[in-house]
Amino acid sequence: PADGGEDDGGGQRVLPVVVGGTMMYLQWLVHGRPDAVRPSDAAAERAASRIASFRRGDGGADEDEDGAWMDASAYVSSLGPVFEGRVGRLPGRDWYRLRRLLEVAYTMAERRAGDGT
Repeated sequence: PADGGEDDGGGQRVLPVVVGGTMMYLQWLVHGRPDAVRPSDAAAERAASRIASFRRGDGGADEDEDGAWMDASAYVSSLGPVFEGRVGRLPGRDWYRLRRLLEVAYTMAERRAGDGT
């Protein structure tokens, strides 16, 4: 239907509403499947550990959350221009997406090392 509503089978029109969560469902619906590579187990574990170290203050950050975020995002940005651009577009302190960027970076590095390049 033109108004976006759907027939519920009983003749009544309903408009589905999606609430809560991280908006990933809507991003998939609007933009399609993400193009990021699936991380290797080793890359996922390494990235989670590295992000955790920043959040604990082991990564050279100040003890505050702002300092930890700045240091972690600077680290991921330093891994290349693609990652720098993606970090720059993250909504404030999105630790999950920052970790995902790091997983992708580590996975790509593993693949390059495996190819001998």
